[in-house]
Amino acid sequence: SSQAVDILATLERAGQPDALVLVLVYRPPVDTWVIEMPAGMIDPGETVEAAARRELLEETGFTARTEVKVAKESDSGGSSSTLSCGETATTIPNLLAWPDPWKSRENYHTCQLTIDGNDPANEIGSVSQALEPGEHIVPVLMPLVNGGSCLIRQLKQASEDNNWLLEARLSGIAQGMALASQLRHRL
Repeated sequence: SSQAVDILATLERAGQPDALVLVLVYRPPVDTWVIEMPAGMIDPGETVEAAARRELLEETGFTARTEVKVAKESDSGGSSSTLSCGETATTIPNLLAWPDPWKSRENYHTCQLTIDGNDPANEIGSVSQALEPGEHIVPVLMPLVNGGSCLIRQLKQASEDNNWLLEARLSGIAQGMALASQLRHRL
């Protein structure tokens, strides 16, 4: 079973481009701020979806819609699964990721959440985090310009301008979005 969940959250607001919801986390081992996806541990007996919702709310103050898209381990091998509450959800592959298998047994799931930015509960400036003692986390909204194809350049520029480090999984997502855009333009 998985120990943790990464949250790929997008904020949708009328008349504005969607934004990827990220967090700046102060990481003592590198003595600086790191930009990354919201994430956290899955408590005993907690589902991946419940952990993702809880961590998103704690770290950013945002409440996700009821529709949940989860990449999770499957007993059926490589099949896909969709979790949805009365709406059609995009099916994403079931993946359990092992980021450093050469040095630890750490693994995580990825949960994709959507935030209704038009909901008054998610109004920018009125949401409040529920951080644990000692946590230093700042929410960051990164507009998904041109369908996210510019995300890698946006992250690079923000990292350079602010002396932030870029977390590896977020870098991989940004590079994947840029590659998808390049391949789409070749068709």
